[in-house]
Amino acid sequence: MPWTQFFTQRIPHIYFAYGLAFFILGMAVALEAGRAEPSRFKRAMWSLAGFGILHGLHEWVEMFVLVGQVAYGFQSSTAFEFFRLTLLTASFAALIVFGVQMLHPVEKLPLAELWLGVGILLFFGAEIFFLSQTWPWPFATRLVAVDALARYTLAVPGSILTTIALLSQRKSFVVAGRQVFANDLLLAALAFLLYGLVGQVFVGRSPLFPSNILNAEFFLSLTAIPIQLFRAATAVLVAFFTIRALRAFEYSRRQELEAARQRVVEEIARRDLLRQEFVRRIVEMQEEERARIARELHDEFGQALTGLAIGLRGAQESVQQPQRLQRQLAQLEEMAVQALGNMRHIVNELRPALLDDMGLPAALRHYRDTFQDLTGIQVHLALGPSPERLPATVETILFRITQEALTNIARHAHARQAWIDLHCRDNQAILTIRDDGQGFDVQSVMDSRQQMGMGLLGIQERVNLTGGMFAIRSEPGQGTTISISIPLSAGEEVVEQ
Repeated sequence: MPWTQFFTQRIPHIYFAYGLAFFILGMAVALEAGRAEPSRFKRAMWSLAGFGILHGLHEWVEMFVLVGQVAYGFQSSTAFEFFRLTLLTASFAALIVFGVQMLHPVEKLPLAELWLGVGILLFFGAEIFFLSQTWPWPFATRLVAVDALARYTLAVPGSILTTIALLSQRKSFVVAGRQVFANDLLLAALAFLLYGLVGQVFVGRSPLFPSNILNAEFFLSLTAIPIQLFRAATAVLVAFFTIRALRAFEYSRRQELEAARQRVVEEIARRDLLRQEFVRRIVEMQEEERARIARELHDEFGQALTGLAIGLRGAQESVQQPQRLQRQLAQLEEMAVQALGNMRHIVNELRPALLDDMGLPAALRHYRDTFQDLTGIQVHLALGPSPERLPATVETILFRITQEALTNIARHAHARQAWIDLHCRDNQAILTIRDDGQGFDVQSVMDSRQQMGMGLLGIQERVNLTGGMFAIRSEPGQGTTISISIPLSAGEEVVEQ
């Protein structure tokens, strides 16, 4: 037939396309294996890449031999034939390793793929050595027989294993909802099956059975096309559909990037909502605090000043009665002292004088004692090594955080004891507050701004403003632990903010 002569005269071109298809396959798989997420398929992909590159090089060697014989009178040598057969058998060994690693991976052995490949090559070499002792054929005939044996014992099983492996991977694509890529993998598996069961069964004619019957000449007479063309066509199909299926990894990466971007957007939105909630609650608390101070000033100092005014008016009337005047002045003095004590209490609530005068440790001890007296909760305070005085802003932040944490414990924890640990390390102030209370589900509370309340929200926002770290650990019935780390250099940054 006309096309038979056309293709037969262009065998070097077919070898070039054949080798190019597999070489592109190998390079594409290798590039994707370097970027894919760790998995069984990723690990096995290196073997598939090795098959594609080695087999592509082998077909180009075949092409150069034909071109060299015609153009330059090239004569093959024993060393050259050994190199060609090594490329061929190594590529088929890599194909078997791919199938084995996909179906029954050897994970405990370091460099398992390499050792499997070497083992297959050694086994095939021993097989050739013993069989060749019984072959009474010339050297050229033996080379054709070795080529045929490599295809029978390595290429055909390797293609079948690869087909099964790809079909197995296809199931995971279907489960993951990647039907388009699963279809590509199915077609790649069918192309591999054709490549092995047809392309590698019809080999060069030799006395070795069944190559003395099923060989390239028989295939040519049966189909009117050379077997090299069939192999090249299946190689193109294998490369095309396998590379298309590899897009599943790019699709996965895009999905992961999109999910990560969405998580970042949600986190930013959540932080914005928390900040808005924090500002709103701060304004509310400011108004509540102003109202409370106004009530206390009215109730305490208003009454005290009214009493003093009335008492002074009465004292004026008692000037002529010394004993009565003395009693009235004593009462007025008592009222003034009581008003002064109330004033100091209010001032201390607004800003503890100890914090400014004596520093954070003294303020914490005083607050611990006051808290224990008011709530009955025993507080253990441990102060580790630290500079004599921390930056004023850092001391204020740590004191307010301790206040809010202990207030939360008193209101919600139903605890009997609490522990406060404060120390400095690596230019960081580290504060840990824990209790033996009822605990709570951290995730559900942190996700709910209403349940989170002003205490935790205020602590988190204060720490965020300093660029510090905030962590909370709690489980129902297991108490709660708050861990905070604030840079000692945070004072200036917070002032700027």
